[in-house]
Amino acid sequence: PGPGRLELNDRRLPGPVPHSSQSVSKTRLTKLMTHSQHNATIFRTAIWSADSAALMAVRYAVFVEEQGVPVELEQDGLDPFCAHVLALEDGTPVGAGRVTEKGHIGRVAVLASHRGRGIGTELIRCLIRSAKVSASTSKLIDLNAQLHAVAFYERLGFESEGDTFLEAGIEHVRMVLNATK
Repeated sequence: PGPGRLELNDRRLPGPVPHSSQSVSKTRLTKLMTHSQHNATIFRTAIWSADSAALMAVRYAVFVEEQGVPVELEQDGLDPFCAHVLALEDGTPVGAGRVTEKGHIGRVAVLASHRGRGIGTELIRCLIRSAKVSASTSKLIDLNAQLHAVAFYERLGFESEGDTFLEAGIEHVRMVLNATK
């Protein structure tokens, strides 16, 4: 398979793509991560330059169309510098998420028709593993959770921190996970 097109038993997943001004070895870009299969859903690394259309198809459907987030807020310019995970069912994108070089998980989305089947849980697990192998990740992995999703993230070990705040007009709370566990 080519870059980013990994077989299910391949255990490589690139860490966050470095900013062009950073000097990062190639080893850092091929950190270990387990690929998973949940029923007929395949979770794999996604390379922004090759997979942006698939990633954005899921994110656009969830954030822009379903939740009413303005497209200019959804597209923040950080994607080329993040590690991405893509969930595919029969080759069709059904879930997506990303993690920054500093361990911030975001843009986690699962199509409404595929929710409640464990896809979001496996996306988060993949992103956590990716964050743990990133050399610049601190001891905490964080994310901004929409309030309706707090219990979901708590089941995965995250804890709420601080007050609620608005992000793209939607109430969120910061949640953290100890990366050393």
